[in-house]
Amino acid sequence: MLNFENASPLALNESEFATTEAGEGDALILVHGGVSDLRSWASQFDAFAERFRTIAYSRRYHRPNPSIPTDSPDRIETHVDDLAALIEKLGASPTHIVGHSWGGLIALLLALKKPEICRSLVLVEPPLVSMHVAVPPKTAQMIGLLLRSPRLALAIAK
Repeated sequence: MLNFENASPLALNESEFATTEAGEGDALILVHGGVSDLRSWASQFDAFAERFRTIAYSRRYHRPNPSIPTDSPDRIETHVDDLAALIEKLGASPTHIVGHSWGGLIALLLALKKPEICRSLVLVEPPLVSMHVAVPPKTAQMIGLLLRSPRLALAIAK
């Protein structure tokens, strides 16, 4: 069973990330969403590991990693850079990436930034923020969206 007890800390980008790995073959990295951690892949992990070198990790500020300091921004670019560093450090390039929710957006942004390290992407319920504004959003885009769709603009701002 995939849990924190069988995860190992991995130092990347001046932080530590709980990671776990099983299986052989092409690398497959599982990127969880915004309100979860590596355990969100518990039901799929063993099945993937039968065919792939399967890697799950808890993203920055997600359990059991250190929490976000109250005065720190949580920029998506940091998570994209963390995923790239993880792939490089584990020698997993090019890799298949499965991302859920914010993990899907992180995987998509990584593929745009460094397509050579991505073999394939599976995006499960990625947020559609990038269809409305740039990531990160520009001030003029947010003002225009606020005028057109205040609820959507406030959700994106959060």
